[in-house]
Amino acid sequence: MIIEKLKKSAFFKDVILTFSTQVAVMLSGFLMNKILANKLGVSEFGIFNIAKRSGTVASFVILMGLGISIPRYISMSITKKDGKGQKYYSSGIFIILLNSIVLFLVSLIFSSFISKILFGSVAYEGLTVPMVIFAIGLTSTSFLYSAFRGANLYLSFSFSQVIGQFLIMISLVINRNVETIITLWGMISICFSILLIIFIQLRSKTNFAYKNLVLKTKSLNSEMKELLVYGFPRIIGEIVQFSYYLIPLIVINTRFNSIQTGLFSASTGILQMFLPFFSYLGLILLPYVSSSVVGHNFNKVSRRINQLVFVYLTVSVMAILFGYFFANFLLSLLYSREFISGAAIAKILLLTLVPRSIFLLLRNPIDAISKVPYNTFLLSISMIILLFSILVSPNVSTIAWSFVSSDVFLAVGSTFIWNILKKRVEAQSNEKD
Repeated sequence: MIIEKLKKSAFFKDVILTFSTQVAVMLSGFLMNKILANKLGVSEFGIFNIAKRSGTVASFVILMGLGISIPRYISMSITKKDGKGQKYYSSGIFIILLNSIVLFLVSLIFSSFISKILFGSVAYEGLTVPMVIFAIGLTSTSFLYSAFRGANLYLSFSFSQVIGQFLIMISLVINRNVETIITLWGMISICFSILLIIFIQLRSKTNFAYKNLVLKTKSLNSEMKELLVYGFPRIIGEIVQFSYYLIPLIVINTRFNSIQTGLFSASTGILQMFLPFFSYLGLILLPYVSSSVVGHNFNKVSRRINQLVFVYLTVSVMAILFGYFFANFLLSLLYSREFISGAAIAKILLLTLVPRSIFLLLRNPIDAISKVPYNTFLLSISMIILLFSILVSPNVSTIAWSFVSSDVFLAVGSTFIWNILKKRVEAQSNEKD
């Protein structure tokens, strides 16, 4: 009954397109990890993941919350028909350029210090600049994907993701060490982003849907301030969220060894292979809910989210069961037989899929409804729970259980906040009616 209702909606088309894209992204992710695991071995694979995830966290500093604010404000601008979409888009690009220059200079000046913090040694100082190049590339593509979503260009969003992922695989095939892989990965992403910007400019001349993503260079102060005021408080939340799988690796690498780091990386890798099903589908809801609030059709969106909760729970439980029974096979298939000893850790981490899926579903609607950074508060408290649990954990298995407790808090907290905000918006809609 619920599935039939979803099929009849226009929203269902965007869901199917995004879901199909994530299958392609997930499969390419499988292949990329397989290539890396066999090229680098367990120890270097752990170092690679620290570098890659550090670059991912750095990208959110550069992005300055634009991954959330851009789709929100562009979609609201389209609904209001105020013509400000171009200014939001252009302001975002300017913010990214400025932050990229600053972070690049920081990486040059403090390379030894950064290496000591992340790897516990200055021996990996040469990875600092490549990590920033990787971060700039990731930021650029993330921003453009967000802009596509905000402009309701889900076909461009989906195809650009698949093409970008395919191009990145080149960096894995032609390189054999962590430094060159990370560097080329970032350079390819930057070049691809430039091509996407050119494509958007050319496409806007013949397709009105792209008009909101045309570069403007005048009178951007108001829009830039608006994006920063909304996005800046959310930076902490974004950094915390993507530090979830970085900080434990740093702790394990420091307290134990790089072999244990590699095994834990592979275990979290299995978990993260399933997460695109939930995270990217939830991204549709940010512009969708934002425009619904402005367009006064929130009740319909609320019902849709309730239906998706059922779908998310079903899929997450199925993923847990599949991962639990085939953990050894997946580790061998996705990495190599060297990683099978991490199966017990993978099974524990898979339990986080249910609570994490609920949070990933609700976080974007929460951001769409309220300017208050509720997700930042939830993620910060969750990180405190995680850090405390990690610090008192005597072994790697207990560290894995720390993820379960922190993610349960996220699910409960986001559900509570969503229900409060939902009732508030519904009450306001009823008053206007």
